[in-house]
Amino acid sequence: MPEKTPKQIRDKIVYILLLLVLTASVVLFVRSRLQVAAGVPYDLSALEAELMNSGLLEEAQPGSEASIRRNYDLLPSAYGEALHIAPRDFMSVEEIIIIHLDKNSDAESIRNAFTRRTENLKLTFENYGTDQYDLLCSCLRYENDLYLVSVTGHQASRLMEMIRARIER
Repeated sequence: MPEKTPKQIRDKIVYILLLLVLTASVVLFVRSRLQVAAGVPYDLSALEAELMNSGLLEEAQPGSEASIRRNYDLLPSAYGEALHIAPRDFMSVEEIIIIHLDKNSDAESIRNAFTRRTENLKLTFENYGTDQYDLLCSCLRYENDLYLVSVTGHQASRLMEMIRARIER
């Protein structure tokens, strides 16, 4: 086999270095795109429509910032974005709240607001609303780095599955 000239060796080294730089650039680009995607919240208005049209909510209606303030004592400045599906009437406990945490959110105070809401409703229904009380006792909670979620209702586990499938993407 003929010996390679210094120019051929240099060209091969340059080719390998260019290939390494290109590979590193692609890896860094993909990594940065994944980090950006991980910090982007799921479209909660689309999720609200999915939940409301799922057929799993019988005694609930779309909530608002005002219903979050009234029921949880949370101001909009305490969280990034929220979805609230509220009980339709005073005898219903079917409810979903999803809070997207932003850099100013105090997750612990939001958790406490969720607990206060459930405990207050349990006190209300303790002696006469056994079905409501049982639903409140089996309230489901979930959290990750971006969201705090609370779901109460007859179909809570199926609703929570739907929610988690969307926000854990």
